[in-house]
Amino acid sequence: MLSASFTTSSIAPSSAGLWALAGAQGRLQPDTPNCATLTEAQAALTEAYRKLAEREARIEQLESQIQHDELTGLGNKTALFTALRRELALTRRDRKNAGFLVLIQLNDPSAIAQIHGRAVADLFVQKAACTLLNEVRGSDSVCALGCGLFAIVMPQLDAKGGAGRLARLEKNLLARTVHIRTLAIPYEARVGFAFIDEVETPETLMIAADARLYASARHKA
Repeated sequence: MLSASFTTSSIAPSSAGLWALAGAQGRLQPDTPNCATLTEAQAALTEAYRKLAEREARIEQLESQIQHDELTGLGNKTALFTALRRELALTRRDRKNAGFLVLIQLNDPSAIAQIHGRAVADLFVQKAACTLLNEVRGSDSVCALGCGLFAIVMPQLDAKGGAGRLARLEKNLLARTVHIRTLAIPYEARVGFAFIDEVETPETLMIAADARLYASARHKA
């Protein structure tokens, strides 16, 4: 008859088995939240949002620089062509939206700089920009093209109304003097224009206005 006696050690699990069992039980237990891990994740998310906001602000800044003159804050040539394309599209829908592109050549800043210095020349250009903004309607777009040349897009203006406004604008500019410190620099102004017609493009409008501008210069000379 076989003996049925067993020792305790024969049925007790080994230490290696106990460690394996404990590991298995640990894997089966649900993960418990770790406060430190959650705090780190929240901090990382906040930092990601901050960097995204900085990137969006930088993009807006670059887009603004692309369309604006650094010295005056006015629109530049890129902004001017954008405004002209917009007005041409509106004019093609309704001719009542037609208006004028005006080019105004004021004193050459480089000539002012040679006599009075670059700081005075820059102040002159900035004051000229303010003068033009005060002379136009809220619906008009004023742009700085460099070397004392400015452009104004005047929408919804017929030929008679446009001629009157251009004459007053030139007269008012020539009657003004820019005061910088102890200096008094009178405006020199020449004006050219083009009618914003539906068959035109920004390029042809600039050519037409530029031709009238220099015709005016030859006439005054």
